[in-house]
Amino acid sequence: MSVAAPARQASLFHLLRRKIALREAGDLAHEAIRPVLVVLGGAMRGVGGGAMVTALHDIGVAGAFEAVAGLSAGAATVAYFAAGAEAARRGTAIFYNVLPPDFIQFRRQPFMQLQKLESAFREGEYALPPVQQWSNIPVWVGAFARRAQQPVWINARASKDPVKDILASCAVPVLWPHGVRNRGEIFTDGELLFSRALPELLVSLRATDVVFITNAGARTAAAYSVWQAFRGAMARGVYRFLQFTLPLSPQDKELVLLFLRMQQVFTREVVERSALSVPRIYVLWAPAPGVRRTSQRPQRLYEHALCAYGAVYKALGLPAPQDPPLVPLSC
Repeated sequence: MSVAAPARQASLFHLLRRKIALREAGDLAHEAIRPVLVVLGGAMRGVGGGAMVTALHDIGVAGAFEAVAGLSAGAATVAYFAAGAEAARRGTAIFYNVLPPDFIQFRRQPFMQLQKLESAFREGEYALPPVQQWSNIPVWVGAFARRAQQPVWINARASKDPVKDILASCAVPVLWPHGVRNRGEIFTDGELLFSRALPELLVSLRATDVVFITNAGARTAAAYSVWQAFRGAMARGVYRFLQFTLPLSPQDKELVLLFLRMQQVFTREVVERSALSVPRIYVLWAPAPGVRRTSQRPQRLYEHALCAYGAVYKALGLPAPQDPPLVPLSC
């Protein structure tokens, strides 16, 4: 696998702006630029993903993506993202204004209160807007089908009940062992074995650029997240280069490259039968010091959201606002 020298951090911003400019000008050249946004989970640290997609709206590049895909906590994030900037803000606030202090409790069974999440999605000031109010961007939600024993991608835009699809992706088996009954199946957390299904989705979308949002708390964990996302079935040499929009240490870059060399992501057959050009990978990630996956402290979660929001501006080479326009902490 050959890896070119990393481009400057602002390259992703210029790519997304160029996509939008070409599309608005009616220039069909925009079809050659097909960025796809993939938002990973992170349990309560999913608040970081919500803040980051909100920043993409505020920067003005949200409309550049051909499609969005989310897994676990990221499933809710991409749905709120598709519903617009204000919806993305409200969806982010669920993590620190609604779920604490008892969304996850290890002194009861089941550990997770999935019904509390469903209530937030369906009613009240943080409810997910109906599909009719979403933008036209395709929205894919990943879940694991227990009976079929395989990961699947659900088209949330075409769903009769997108909230149920999101809950299916969020149902972590250890925390909510019942799963979610939907579409004649029992679904659980979408991040389980999702790497088997992600390559096929990217091929079907003809992605040229893949932007990952991850909520890893350390650089090595971020590197591991990339490996987790792309382990499974890829022939050596498929990627021309690997770009990171946030700086990683040389050791971390070597770690990522080692993982990608050792693990295969796309099979040769998948590549040969598709029109997919070799994709560029970008990773948007914000450190979460002191924020555990099961953290129930609203103040700490809110601070993580602020950090993640500013991290996107930094990654794109832009000055971050001193007072990020997120929904204020209510308690």
